Amino acid sequence: MIIKRVSNLSNQIVFEVERTEYDAFPPVAEFILEDAPTARNPEREAVAQALMFGRWTGGEMHFAWKAGPNTINAIRRFLEPLPTYLSPIEYYPKALPIGKRSANLVEGWPSVLPGTIAVLPLDKFNGVIATHDSLAVSTNGFLFKISDQDIRPSLAVAVLFAEEFGIDSITLPYPVEQEEFRKLRDLLLSVRMGLNPFSENRQ
Repeated sequence: MIIKRVSNLSNQIVFEVERTEYDAFPPVAEFILEDAPTARNPEREAVAQALMFGRWTGGEMHFAWKAGPNTINAIRRFLEPLPTYLSPIEYYPKALPIGKRSANLVEGWPSVLPGTIAVLPLDKFNGVIATHDSLAVSTNGFLFKISDQDIRPSLAVAVLFAEEFGIDSITLPYPVEQEEFRKLRDLLLSVRMGLNPFSENRQ
């Protein structure tokens, strides 16, 4: 699986997939975001791409940008038990961004509350609304969900925008299975991000 990142004149980001021999067919060949993050971190971008497309790889993933060995190894563990070959690898260390606050991940239209990343379905919304500490952005990520409780596509969006909004941890919008939460938490820790489980009392 070869992943390419394309920006267009509408300031959209499109992650395009070119299948290789053993890959399954993802629901669509493009993951579309209606706004481009101003900050681009290769490690977090690789993690986001693994969240978007990892289920459909046949064992090989070529990311849109180089990622370091620690991130590559974390993605490899995330995709287990499938044996994987991941590339390209950046062997010169790069600093990871440091956030200072947590954000609530939301699916669907919210009141744009402080500390919220809202992921909106592209078939009902377009564009982006941003404040100093919150974001509502439309995407076709819902097409990649394999169940109503599948958080991976929306979490990919949050990972991509975390640096821009100074976020160091994400709180989930609903419960996920314990093993899935563990895998997601370990993957995000590799790029200096925390993951908090859903809580009825989240602020």
